[in-house]
Order: sequence, then structure tokens, then C-alpha cells
Amino acid sequence: MTSSRGLDVLARLVSRLVASLARRLAAWAIAYFPWPDLLLRLAVRYRSSHRGFLLDISKAVAKRQSSADLGCIFVPVCRTFEQELPGLVQAANLALARETYLIVCCSKKALVKDFPPQLAEQLGHQLILLDFDKLDKSWLPRLRTATLKASKLHRDNDVGRKRNLALVLARILGWDYVLFMDDDVSVAASGPTLDIGGLEGALETMRLRSRLLAVGWTLEDFNDNSLFGHARSAVGMDQGVFIGGGALLVRCGERVPYFPDIYNEDWLFVIALAANSRTPRRVLGWAGRVRQLEYNPFLPSRARSEEAGDTIAECLMNLLEDYGRKFNAVLSQQAGCGEDLHPGYWGRAIKGRRTSIKHMISDLSVNSPDLPVERRRLISSALQAAERASYQFKAEDLASYVRVWRNDQKIWRKHLEKIVQLESRPIPRDVLECLRDGKAPGGWSAVQRPVFADVSASLVPAS
Repeated sequence: MTSSRGLDVLARLVSRLVASLARRLAAWAIAYFPWPDLLLRLAVRYRSSHRGFLLDISKAVAKRQSSADLGCIFVPVCRTFEQELPGLVQAANLALARETYLIVCCSKKALVKDFPPQLAEQLGHQLILLDFDKLDKSWLPRLRTATLKASKLHRDNDVGRKRNLALVLARILGWDYVLFMDDDVSVAASGPTLDIGGLEGALETMRLRSRLLAVGWTLEDFNDNSLFGHARSAVGMDQGVFIGGGALLVRCGERVPYFPDIYNEDWLFVIALAANSRTPRRVLGWAGRVRQLEYNPFLPSRARSEEAGDTIAECLMNLLEDYGRKFNAVLSQQAGCGEDLHPGYWGRAIKGRRTSIKHMISDLSVNSPDLPVERRRLISSALQAAERASYQFKAEDLASYVRVWRNDQKIWRKHLEKIVQLESRPIPRDVLECLRDGKAPGGWSAVQRPVFADVSASLVPAS
């Protein structure tokens, strides 16, 4: 039995080594040989991990506060404040230690008036509570991706738009960095994590390495994966975790992209961030792990919501890994008619997903005998829903989405340029009051004066 397990471990190591060598050979072949169709066929195959694309900066724990300018910690919330929200508490602790703003963007069940009063008292003038539902529409641009079929399949989720608001604020106020956190994350029990030392280390590393555009902490313990990824783990297949918006430190430069309205919006954000740089393999960093509250990933509604976005993000990440700096050129040239990736590429991707789903359903009883029967039924039902969901969109829908997504980047950058030109460098208090009161951007003062002490507790509405 022991020797059999040893052979299994050895087989997995050899498999990973072969996969790594294959990716390196593919990258080398791209540079020297014109084999686009063959390489695109390789890029549609699902990969269990993309961790190799990240720079490991997890050992960079600062002993003192970095001089980097962290503009704010931004937490989008849509759940009631009566629930357990460990990410909100940790974000408050970091904001207090860092003496920076904590912006909590509320919508749906998260009502501003219900924010925990004790936490509000601790934060005082550092807390900014925003009602996203009252936001004036002119703060954010109208992006066509939100109107496409692939986006409409996604459940009603405003997290991408909320994060875009933070990026707009960063550009208006000249903030260098913004830390995005979800409300359900907490520090890891061991190892490098998103505590104050880890945050300072990440900030200092980004300050010293100008090429680094984003640093993330992977959400593990209960892994931050799609239904498809969780199902792979359930049947005993390798499945990694990548960085995402749940714990992400971003450099807010002029060419910062946007978060689209689709599942895996954070992946599309970091893909665009890397693709627009000269050194894609040196711009994304991994700083450690955080924990995530457990939830049920095997819901049919999740399957319908996730399938299109997961297919797009996984395939684009493969292309970014394989092509690096040529990523944008590949998207533009492979169609052969001046458009983006031809539908044939996406057709193969969809077909590959369906095949993988069928294999996982059949493997449930063979590779997961220890799972309770009811659990296997739940996973099988969710996978069947994912397969059905893949018939709700066509290859042309995914090709069209990527084309519009790229064009929306131009609209987004023009919006940032326009909104930044409204004033030279306004006072944060004026901007945030304007935003909080549901007013359009532009009605604030441009007078320069010390800013942090001017932010009053009146920004926190009375309960």
C-alpha cells in the first residue's frame, strides 16, 4: 500500500514536470515557429494551476511601515451586516494600523444604517460608507460588455462595478495603491498572510519593484474556485487557486483596466493588467494566503452563472501564459479577418469543457467512494447543470465578448482621463461627500491643503 502511494505521488510529480516543460516549449515555439493553430489548440485545454505565472513575494514581511501611499482599503458588501463578515473586521484592523480610509460600498441587503456601530466608532473619520444603489450613473462609464449574452447569464452581481468605483476614486485623488478585500476573508492560521506585516511587505515590494502592478493573497482553506474547480477537487484531480479580487493590492496607474460584469471579473482584470505591460510575467505577485468562509459551491444557479465567464477566463489565462507579450497580437490576428479569436477556438474550448464535465460525473463514483451518496448526487446534479449551461451560449458569443471587452478598455481609459480632468487634485473629503450624497462628479474644490484631518465623522451617517 505504501509503495503504491509512493508511485502515485511520483506519477503526479512527473506529470507536473512534463506539463511545465510543455508550457516552456510552447512559449519557445511561439517565438521561433509559425504554428499558431497547433498552439491555439493547446491553449484551450484546461490547466489545473496558473500559479507559475505569479512572482512569489511571500517572504517580504516589512518590519516597519512602508512609505508607499495606500489610498484606501475597499470592501464591497451586499450581505446583511447581521451575518459574520470577518473580512470587514480585518479590513478595519488594517485601516486602523495603516491610518488609511476604509471604504465600505453597500448594496442590496447591506444597508448603510445597519453598519456595526462599534466598528464605526473605532474607525471614526477613517470610515467611508457608500450606498452604491444611490450612486450617480456618471461616476462610471457605460460598457458594452454588460449588455452581452455572456454577461447576462451571470447572476445579479455588482462587485465589479463597485471595484471600478474604487479605481475611479484612485485616479481622481491620485492614490498610488488600493487594497481590495472581500467581506468573507480572514488571516490564514499559519504562513504568510494579509496581516499588517504582510500588507506592509507587499506595499514596500511594489514600491521598490515598479513593474509589479498587482499583488494578491490566494483564498484557501476553503478554496476560491468555480463550481468546475471544486468538482475537480471532489473527484481527486489536482486543482490550484489563483489570486483574485478577494485580497488584491493594485497599483492604480493611468492604464489600469476595469472589472467587467461577468463571473471571474477579477481574472479578466489581472489578465488585462498583465497583457498591457511590457513584461507580463513580472507584473503579478503572490504574497501568501487568506481564509475564506465556506459556502455551497454546488448549486445549479452557480453553474448557470459561472460557466461562460469561467470558460473565457481560463482560456485567456492560458493564452497569456503561452504568448506573454504577444497576447494582444494573438487576439487580433488569429481570426484572419481583423477581428478577435475566431469562433473555432471557442468552439473547441466549449467542447473540451463538456467532455471534462462528463468525465467528472462518471468519475464521481469511482474516484470518490468516501463521499456520502447525497454529496455525490449534489455534485453530479451541479455538473449536469453546468453542462446544460454550456448550451446557453455559442462560440460566437464568447468571441464577441472578448472583442467587446477589449474595446471597452478604450472606453474605460477615456472615462478615467475625462473624470480626472474635472479638477487638478481635489480634496478627498469633498469628493467622498459628493459621492456619498449621490451627486455627480465634479462639484468639489480643487484647493490644495492637508487632507486626512479634514475628513470628518459626518461621512458616517447616523444610525
